[in-house]
Amino acid sequence: MSKIILEIDGMAGTHCINHVRNTLLELDGVDKVSEVEIGSAVLYGEISEDEIREALEEEGFELLNID
Repeated sequence: MSKIILEIDGMAGTHCINHVRNTLLELDGVDKVSEVEIGSAVLYGEISEDEIREALEEEGFELLNID
């Protein structure tokens, strides 16, 4: 299980934080989502950058960076 740090644009408040958390948790290959804050999130699992990017973009967010 890998730790993946995301930098995300388009988050403005608590609603966005919850929305991003739920969106990431629904993805196959994501085991855990933590440390979700405005502009960032940390997830654990095995998933491609493209899958994460696509899911976030469908919900109106932009993946700026992934580590």
